[in-house]
Amino acid sequence: MDHYGFNEDIRNRVRKEGAKPSHNQETLLREAVPFNSKSHQVTKNFKTILTPILGEFTRAVSNVSLVKEAAQSDEMETYIESLLVQVAEDVDVDDEESRNDLVRFLKTFLFAEGGEINPVHPAIYKFIPTKLSKAAVERRLAIYAKEALVQDKHVFAEIFNKTGQEDIITGLILEKLDDGVTVERKDEKPSYKPLLPKVSRLFENDLRFLAEHQQYFLEHYAKFINYFLFLYLSQLSLCFDEYEGGKYDEVRSFTYGVDWEAINKRRDTVDDTRRLFQRVDNLFIHVNVLAQLSHVNFNDGRDFLTYVDLMEQVHQASSEDQERFLINLNAWITHYTELIEVEHVKGNANSIAEAFRNLKEYVEKGVSDKVRSEYNSSVKFIAKEHFLKNRGNLGAVLNVNQDFLLMMTALCVKDERIPLNQLFAEYEKRGIRFDNHSQVEVIQLLDNLNIIDKKSDSGDAQYVKPIL
Repeated sequence: MDHYGFNEDIRNRVRKEGAKPSHNQETLLREAVPFNSKSHQVTKNFKTILTPILGEFTRAVSNVSLVKEAAQSDEMETYIESLLVQVAEDVDVDDEESRNDLVRFLKTFLFAEGGEINPVHPAIYKFIPTKLSKAAVERRLAIYAKEALVQDKHVFAEIFNKTGQEDIITGLILEKLDDGVTVERKDEKPSYKPLLPKVSRLFENDLRFLAEHQQYFLEHYAKFINYFLFLYLSQLSLCFDEYEGGKYDEVRSFTYGVDWEAINKRRDTVDDTRRLFQRVDNLFIHVNVLAQLSHVNFNDGRDFLTYVDLMEQVHQASSEDQERFLINLNAWITHYTELIEVEHVKGNANSIAEAFRNLKEYVEKGVSDKVRSEYNSSVKFIAKEHFLKNRGNLGAVLNVNQDFLLMMTALCVKDERIPLNQLFAEYEKRGIRFDNHSQVEVIQLLDNLNIIDKKSDSGDAQYVKPIL
């Protein structure tokens, strides 16, 4: 076997089916992105699927699954209601009418008007159902968030456990639901490869802090997960588009506007939004290119490899083996152009870096523009609800509203006051930059809310106080 050649599965990844080639998404043991060509049909209503995503994500980090009876129930509400009846039966009451009143109260306490579960405690998220199919977009995104963002799930399991400090009603409900709705999760092979360690570390540190403040956690958990999913996918798009120069252990910031200010076309956020989504528009292409390249024989684990991974591996080889890899890569590109019936106008590349770019250009020709656009649109759909705002002729622009800004401020400051300029540096660590106009608006808001401490040991220096 040629160690620097490509295994036969690369031909299964791209094969001729009728008039057009098919780009199979399922030939690697771990992938980099959770979307498929149909994901946009679900993510376009991201607001409606975020709660089920939180349910499956919470179970994944808590190492539990829904019991069979609950998982197969058409209406989780009906199943849980039967458990609430059992809760009421365990309580001493004067008569059956009082017991029925208690059951009605428990239902009102645990369910919102539309029948959705009301997360009155972090542990309640474990009982929010998600579509069971592994192909379901909600489940794929939840597992992706867990595998890409969480490296130490045992720490986070504690967030969603009963502590014994709950009020009596919540404690009774949790005890019954823990026994009746979830079981220990069976081990599953990871589906996605974590690629951005700095984003993961930020996520873990911020989630730990958020969890220390239970009520604030309940109010902001959904938006927190939503943002880090968007941050991760947007940063990954940047790294892929930089080929072998991708900076996977960095977080690049983009300029956001604030919700209540006017924005014109000369503002940095307009250019940054356009620049970001130009990169995102290449995500589907790079995922396909890298999936093909990941079938190189030295990738014994059939794991997703980035351009950086490939370069690092090949550069450790002898000059003869490097040349062999380039020959094999050029041969695959020639075969691919034959599959997609496109003239191989570029000829053989003279370097591996050039070959990467050649393959990317041919994959652009080999995939449907419609599928590419729909696939990439899922990233924008994930951002749409909270982090983009339609600005008329300018279109959708990166944006923070007051609630999200205050949440990020709480995460940046944590327990001790910090200098105002450090706050803006902390925003940037999390991918959010403000131009001078927006900084003025942010400072004014924090000042109005009495979060800025003007009296400090440094005279005129300003500090931002902890919010929580």
